[in-house]
Amino acid sequence: MKGERTVEKRRERNTKKTLLDIYSKYGIILILILIMAFLTIRTGGTFIGKNNLLNILKQIACIGVLACGQTAVIIAGGMDLSVGSIVSLVSVLVASTAHPGDFPLIVPIMVGLLTGLVCGLINGLAVAKLKIPPFIVTMSTMTIFAGIALLITKGTPINHFSDAFNFIGGGKLLGIPAPIFVLLLVVLLSWFLMRKTTLGYHIISVGGNENAAKMAGINTVFTKIVAYSFCGLMSGVGGILLTSRVQSGLANLGDGLQMEAIAAAVIGGTSLSGGKGNVLYTIVGACIIGVINNGMDLLRVNMYWQDIVSGVVIMLAVFLDIQKNRGNQ
Repeated sequence: MKGERTVEKRRERNTKKTLLDIYSKYGIILILILIMAFLTIRTGGTFIGKNNLLNILKQIACIGVLACGQTAVIIAGGMDLSVGSIVSLVSVLVASTAHPGDFPLIVPIMVGLLTGLVCGLINGLAVAKLKIPPFIVTMSTMTIFAGIALLITKGTPINHFSDAFNFIGGGKLLGIPAPIFVLLLVVLLSWFLMRKTTLGYHIISVGGNENAAKMAGINTVFTKIVAYSFCGLMSGVGGILLTSRVQSGLANLGDGLQMEAIAAAVIGGTSLSGGKGNVLYTIVGACIIGVINNGMDLLRVNMYWQDIVSGVVIMLAVFLDIQKNRGNQ
């Protein structure tokens, strides 16, 4: 009898592990498909229309870009709460150099990228060198960067950009919105960094077990700095995209974006405990957020209920992440 019970328990554990493995690999994609099918039926096919799907991808382009950077930081065992404020700071600085006739297009682009990179570098140095907890560092810089943006603009929007700059967020290539191409480029770059380079392997190793990474000869300080710098750089890209799309430099443009970026990463399976994540699934997570928001708009759901639903989705994703980690122990 004991032998039969033991065999039965092993089967249950193996079945549970198999189901967890399937969920880890394909569950998030299945969830996206089911949500899309439901909304297609409820909207009488409006949701699945080409224009609406392209609009969703355009809407999530900025969040997807930010989420790629956030994924790298979370995998490395950290978190960046300053992403939204970096977007705001990038927005006002880029807007100041994007006026027609002032500078060529490369200037606002470089200003945005360098600003994001420097902000990320500051976060990385504070976390890795000064050993200050990521939550404290990025919460502080979130306030600092937002304050600088307000000082520059004094709360006044900066408008009137060149056509070339406006094209980045509002133009189309082959009938497809330009931001989608930017998102695709960022996803490919992020995937290559995390999956095909030694640096990406180091980021995963540091997030999985920092002490073991040190013993293996990995420069954990440098690796963390790179992860935060990359996240800052992606915030720069996101700031450029969003500023071009709304055609205005705003000191509060990035408010709340950090939470959506984190949510996209977590929904996509990036573990908050570090060491696990995939930018491709992060984009699926961003798509889920975009699909739900778009679907609720089409169904004319009250905006207050939309916030509640978004919060429940994030909480459910974190709960599933915790359960998945327990199942792998």
